Amino acid sequence: IQVLSVMASVTPVRKRIFLRREDQLSGDVSALVAMNSNTFLGSMAVSFEEGCYLGVVERMLGEKHETVTPEIQDACAELCNQIAVSQRGRCWMCWV
Repeated sequence: IQVLSVMASVTPVRKRIFLRREDQLSGDVSALVAMNSNTFLGSMAVSFEEGCYLGVVERMLGEKHETVTPEIQDACAELCNQIAVSQRGRCWMCWV
């Protein structure tokens, strides 16, 4: 929530956090980051429906886009990385 607030000037509302048991992400635009260490093997993902993602990217870049293009797909990975790094010190399982 903090990363989206800072990077895109939006205040998201968290509905639920859950452990995914499937190998497929559910949004139109998604990013995944590995969170592996000697004591933990896992990953963290963010996933957006297209309309939501376009709104977030517009706030981040100051440019309006009508569809998701390769040019703006990297913003999802950047958000995912920023969220993972921001939680690294707070995570009850230490990962590197």
